[in-house]
Amino acid sequence: MLKLHFFKGSRFLEKIYLRPLREAFCQNKVWLLNKCVYGLADASLKWYEKVKKTLVSCGGRMSHVDPPIFYWYRNGKLIGLLVVHVDDFLWAGTNEFEKVVIDKLRKEFNIGKEESNNFKYVGLQLSHLYGALKLIIYSDASFGNLSDGNSQGGHIILLCGSNGQFHPISWQSQKIRRIVRSTLAAETLSLADALDNSIFLSTLFGELLYNQSSKCIPIKCIIDSI
Repeated sequence: MLKLHFFKGSRFLEKIYLRPLREAFCQNKVWLLNKCVYGLADASLKWYEKVKKTLVSCGGRMSHVDPPIFYWYRNGKLIGLLVVHVDDFLWAGTNEFEKVVIDKLRKEFNIGKEESNNFKYVGLQLSHLYGALKLIIYSDASFGNLSDGNSQGGHIILLCGSNGQFHPISWQSQKIRRIVRSTLAAETLSLADALDNSIFLSTLFGELLYNQSSKCIPIKCIIDSI
């Protein structure tokens, strides 16, 4: 977690002036803002611009499908990745990656609390998952079960390792967007939504693992009707 992250954002190109607080005892004066402060509409953007510039200067490569994710490769092999979420950095990588990249970020952004191995973050329990990866989708739908006659669809996507461990990484349940006339149609549209989400995730992991978004991890669909 970073301390006072907005103040570390990139500088404004335009001039922004502030009226000092009364406690500053600066009557008939205004202040020229040099850095972002909390409450400005551009504060988050300026913070991200600073982070992106720093990560790219450290050799990071921004994801083509999810801009807050950055990768580092050495001789064609992945050595580290980092995810930016508000004022937090989530990273994983080799000892070389920590020494070359993470140590520099610790100094640049004055990183505070750090956690590793197994820990909880924004309500999710994070832990290592070893072995080859694949996605398994469970999709289902209920035809005409809603009070207005519409149908409900839902799915859950699991990230699975070759050791049998798995973690749910995406799920949803919602009214199917179109009026359908059969259970088959409801199940098909629900599965289509699940596949849309799965293809995005598969592409993201392919980019991460193989350094190319065209090579994806396998997707297995499980459904009880079609």
